[in-house]
Amino acid sequence: MEEWSSQFAPPEQPYTLQSYLNSLRHCIQHIAFMHTHRFAHLDISVRNVLTDYDGRYACIDYEMSRQFCRPPVEVEGDPRSSVLIYHSKAAEVPPEVEKGHLTSPYAMDVWALGMLMSKAIASTGYDVPELRSITKGMLEPQWERRPSAKVVLRRFEEAILNVYPKSG
Repeated sequence: MEEWSSQFAPPEQPYTLQSYLNSLRHCIQHIAFMHTHRFAHLDISVRNVLTDYDGRYACIDYEMSRQFCRPPVEVEGDPRSSVLIYHSKAAEVPPEVEKGHLTSPYAMDVWALGMLMSKAIASTGYDVPELRSITKGMLEPQWERRPSAKVVLRRFEEAILNVYPKSG
């Protein structure tokens, strides 16, 4: 991975909408997989995602990652959390942590993933309207109202069907 790049989009190659959506899908899938196994990354940012520009993306920098005793609550809008933490050393710090409050480590990852997606939009120029509401929910100021990574992945897949419908 030493030859992989930390630039989300290739600087000199054409970067298609399909490539952009696949890169976001890989990032969301990665975090959903981690959360399913009770791990939180806790430092998701554009600088912690590498690509080989051949359709493969990887999250790096797991030094702040932690495994917790229970997975995230999967019921959307359910304010219960199996775990609450205070963690302010991440690149993308959600508003509740900036205010000195506890948060769910999983909700913190979802916030950071929403920030990553927002920055990807800015750097690539691909502002897909179907993804705006997903990102908006991920950046919800109240952590209890953020969707789980699993819900984000489901919504993303549904939104992509609107961009690239399956041929019949």
